[in-house]
Amino acid sequence: MSCHTLILRFIADGRSIHTQRRAKYFAQKGHEIHPITYDPTNCVITRVAEQILASRWKNLYLTFIPHHLAIKRLVKKIKPDLIHAHFIAKYGFHLPDLRFSPSIVSAWGD
Repeated sequence: MSCHTLILRFIADGRSIHTQRRAKYFAQKGHEIHPITYDPTNCVITRVAEQILASRWKNLYLTFIPHHLAIKRLVKKIKPDLIHAHFIAKYGFHLPDLRFSPSIVSAWGD
């Protein structure tokens, strides 16, 4: 059986333990991990190329369009095998307009 290295793109909160655990797990399995986050992980994860979308505004409504355009560019550049968005209200809303398949979203929170 051959092993294929996947290129995985996470769109998620880097501070979340859910994001960090998934990134570490798939990186340890030899896959290429490219998280996009508004908030940095603040820890080093081997084989993980985190991309932080900084903004001078803290309001999600003001930053959504600039962040979304940046995410579209990053997805085009990396061409991942799969996109996994975490937290519907903050990161999952980016998926529909990306028109990327396969993509999944995980609903975390309360």
